[in-house]
Amino acid sequence: MALFSYFRSSIHLLMIPAFLRKNRLWLLLAVSALIRVLIAAFTELGNDEVYYINYALYPDLSHFDHPPMTGWIIQLFSLNLLFESEVFIRLGAVVMGTLNTWLIYLIGKQIHDELTGWYAALLYTASFYCFIIAGTFMMPDAPQTFFWLVTLYLIVRAVKAGPENKSSSKILLWAGVAGGLALLSKYTSVFLFTGAGLYFLIYDRTWLKKWQIFAAGIISLLLFSPVILWNFRYNFVSFTFHSDRVEVVKNMLRPDLFASELGGQIFYNNPVVFVLVIAGLLAFFRGRFPDNKPELRLLVTTALPVILLFLGFSLFRRTLPHWTGPAYMTLIPLAAIYLRNITQKGRNAAMLPQPVRYALLFTAIVITAALVQINQGWFLNKGIDKTTGKRIGIKDITLDLYGWEQLREGFTPIYQKDTASGQMRKDAIVLSQRWFPAANLDYYVARPLGIKLLTLAELERTHKYAWITQYRGGFEEGMDAWYFSSSYDFSDPNGHYKDYFARIGQPDTIPVYRNGRLVMYHYVWRLQGLVTIPPDELTGKDLFSGRRWLLRPFRAWISGHCQNRGFHYAAPTDIVFRPFRATCHSVTSWFVAPGALPCALCPELFRLTSYHDLSDKGTRGAGDKGKIPIFNFRFPKPFMSKRLAFSWSPFLLVSLSANSKTEIPRLAPCPMLHALCPVPNRGGERLGRFTKGNPADLCIIQSPILNFPIP
Repeated sequence: MALFSYFRSSIHLLMIPAFLRKNRLWLLLAVSALIRVLIAAFTELGNDEVYYINYALYPDLSHFDHPPMTGWIIQLFSLNLLFESEVFIRLGAVVMGTLNTWLIYLIGKQIHDELTGWYAALLYTASFYCFIIAGTFMMPDAPQTFFWLVTLYLIVRAVKAGPENKSSSKILLWAGVAGGLALLSKYTSVFLFTGAGLYFLIYDRTWLKKWQIFAAGIISLLLFSPVILWNFRYNFVSFTFHSDRVEVVKNMLRPDLFASELGGQIFYNNPVVFVLVIAGLLAFFRGRFPDNKPELRLLVTTALPVILLFLGFSLFRRTLPHWTGPAYMTLIPLAAIYLRNITQKGRNAAMLPQPVRYALLFTAIVITAALVQINQGWFLNKGIDKTTGKRIGIKDITLDLYGWEQLREGFTPIYQKDTASGQMRKDAIVLSQRWFPAANLDYYVARPLGIKLLTLAELERTHKYAWITQYRGGFEEGMDAWYFSSSYDFSDPNGHYKDYFARIGQPDTIPVYRNGRLVMYHYVWRLQGLVTIPPDELTGKDLFSGRRWLLRPFRAWISGHCQNRGFHYAAPTDIVFRPFRATCHSVTSWFVAPGALPCALCPELFRLTSYHDLSDKGTRGAGDKGKIPIFNFRFPKPFMSKRLAFSWSPFLLVSLSANSKTEIPRLAPCPMLHALCPVPNRGGERLGRFTKGNPADLCIIQSPILNFPIP
């Protein structure tokens, strides 16, 4: 009875309007976070999301498509990929999306009052872009929008305080830090800086007399410098890729693309929210907001150029509507002020004004319909013709997020039969010609079955998988491969690889059902006997060529520590080898190159067990001319696991022994070492080959100070 009375009183408390009004923000955060978690947990990953997992598996200073922040967030919230389910991959986006609701509330409160902040939080929640794309799915937009709003909030506070206020100077420096982190998330974060610059130049040039403005820019640039360093090494391939996506090269106007971009912006940001944003802009330009003018000007100079720029680009070439998502998010507080002015004013203003109700209802309908379509297929796809494999009805884009686990279940017996019968080599790979569906196949099929996935196509099609293919050892003569395609996105391997393999057989067919209806066929080809090794097109510049003297003080310091602790030191070479994955029989010991940090700083983590001289073991390129001493260390058991291995060494060598089926704990390349000492034209060259029971057959693996796992 006591428990029943407690629950009854709790329910009664929740029904009290005063309680709801007082705790409305926290209730909104809790409910929205719960909905995000449920969507994240019960929806398969999309094409982009599975691809960005590779940023965590293969961390680097930057990546072909985007800066590195997305991978770091995945690593943080999945505990370095200890948990790899969909909900943990997306957990960072869920947390940041929830925090964004709080941040947009703070911005609205800062520029007007608490009610404006509340309306801004509601409109943010109603935006499909903010709630799902940047707030649930693990995309670069998730960290970008978080650091974007942090930066915007800090600049709004500084502008409101004024250039004469001492506190604004410190706030600007912190804004530089947040802006740099936004740049590390996505390149379009540069519009934060152009927006603030436009405000200072047009409306208040007094700010330009403060050195903190320029110091904030320098801080952001320093944080962003690893991305510049990586791009310089690869001839600015990432910047070139993105500039080609938006470069105006056509003379013919494309009103259809413009309509698609504008329609996408309206839908992604919610039609009701879009109308309120436009109404807020019109009210701003008509002078309807006499108060808080500086902060509103900042919002407009930050957001409006982004929207107009991409709408202009869409007149000539295809653009993506979510590129302008942060700009519309920036204008949500402006829409909230407009909504605040046209609705009942004062303390008794409606908690949910009618426009907000319509906006939330629209988002709820869209999300519900999308989830039903993804999992049940009620609305679009009518199945496929079993004889031809062609779809019946219109194309259903929700199939991107469905059927991958069914594919793995259907391919598993094929894989087991092929390898057991000898029809395919036991080290056969999965081969793909594009970054998607390569990433989907990698996450849902290849990695769970312990198969290596490689790509073979132009860099513009494979993206980061061009680097991953090198990291995983590249191609070998005689290699066998499985090739996947589907009736939904069909491609024939004969059109891509007939000159590479001795034989390409007929495909097996794997059906995918949704709600009892056949919706897709997956086709699996066997590609046997690789006869042509594709060339390695990733060269990369040696950034410190001719400047090795910069590293000498560090080497001397390491050498001194090693000698003081009784270890021999051999200076690291100018070569850093790319790591690759190997399914071996067991790991008996770890060989750590001399000069490694465990020798100098933390020998308590290791135990010296033996000494090896690899000078005559065929380890070409493993060090300077002459003998190369290697110390053999063992990890204590607490530091070893199947999923994770923690290392403090720039170089690791692995020795193998027989009669076990253990996989090497996964290690990742050290981004800084990889940038300073690249390997031109090596493409993941192996040092010798693995032979059962032969500890002299070694593989060198590059690792960072605290390593991250890779497949």
